[in-house]
Amino acid sequence: MKENNQVSVLSPHSSYMYKLHYEFDWDLLAPICHELISTTPKGLSLVVNGHTSHQNKRQPHKIKEFTPYFDWLKFMVTEVATKGMGYSNNFHDYRIKNSWVNVHEKDGITTAHNHSNTFMVAASYLNMPENGGFFECKDPLEYVKGEYYYDDPMWMWKQIPTISGDVLIFPAWLRHRTQLNQSNEKRWVLTTNFSQEFNPNKFWDDPNYDTEKII
Repeated sequence: MKENNQVSVLSPHSSYMYKLHYEFDWDLLAPICHELISTTPKGLSLVVNGHTSHQNKRQPHKIKEFTPYFDWLKFMVTEVATKGMGYSNNFHDYRIKNSWVNVHEKDGITTAHNHSNTFMVAASYLNMPENGGFFECKDPLEYVKGEYYYDDPMWMWKQIPTISGDVLIFPAWLRHRTQLNQSNEKRWVLTTNFSQEFNPNKFWDDPNYDTEKII
């Protein structure tokens, strides 16, 4: 696996989505992903005509073969959050909350949703076949723009083209979904939730913090 620190800023509606790229070793990771899926019982899921390892206690970020990727991702998510989106790094840490893989068969989709109790999301395309169906996100200003003229009921949804290795980073509140996988090949996506956590040690160790000004 080889990292790439080039970041593309995507603005389907505004500047809140970022595209990165990472060269996954799919031959190495494929057996692990199949094992994660096969050991996760099927139940209620946003994934239609496919499966998810979301409920599997074994998570990718805790598996050694994924370590180089997650080391890179943790650094890049912090860079995106602080330098791209303007969040503070002075008193906060950005940590992985959980991770899982989704697989979509032909005509498989993930239905519209957002991620609750989470700060940031990374959707990583481990294996994206041709005609595999792209990522789509909905304009968060849909109510503000409700008076706009349009003749397409889907005009609020914007597609983000992706290939194998693309990594999309976006805020957890963003409503998103996938298009149909129109390929006979399976589409594999690795999803990671990140939390933003206050670090009191950073706060008290800040040289600009003046205890004499506290009343």
